Amino acid sequence: MKKYSPLVAVSLFALLAASPVLADANTNTSNIDQIGVNLTATATQGGVGNTSTSNIDQGLDAAGDNLNATVTQGGLGTLNEAHIKQDDDDNTGSIDQSGLVVDNYALIDQDGVNNEATIVQTGAFTENDVEVTQFGTGALNTATVNQGGVDNTNSAGVGQNGSNLVATVTQN
Repeated sequence: MKKYSPLVAVSLFALLAASPVLADANTNTSNIDQIGVNLTATATQGGVGNTSTSNIDQGLDAAGDNLNATVTQGGLGTLNEAHIKQDDDDNTGSIDQSGLVVDNYALIDQDGVNNEATIVQTGAFTENDVEVTQFGTGALNTATVNQGGVDNTNSAGVGQNGSNLVATVTQN
């Protein structure tokens, strides 16, 4: 659990208490399922006090090469969760989560060859958690995680199986 200075805690409490939008916080859920080749899926979620969940599944029931998925989430006082699952080859998954006083969770799961996963989590007073898995017949897969900001707690895990793999995790 994070410990904030009293001034920061009082300031955040005043900001959140003064916002009438928080009383009407939304639950946002997007589910995108695609089967085929050369597919693109994009989900964008944000707001104040929202709980946002995005699930993108591509190529899971049939051959699915050249799949592109992007999730962008942000806000103030939000809970953001993003999942991208891709099968087969030449796929790109990207998750960008940011905000102030936010809990972020991101998962990219890829199975195949020549896949790329990129996750960026930034903000202030946030809890950032990442999981990237690239297994199966994996070769030539790349995973990049960048977590940064002010007074954040960052956690990242990358699991890869195969040959010619690259994993980069940057936390600051």
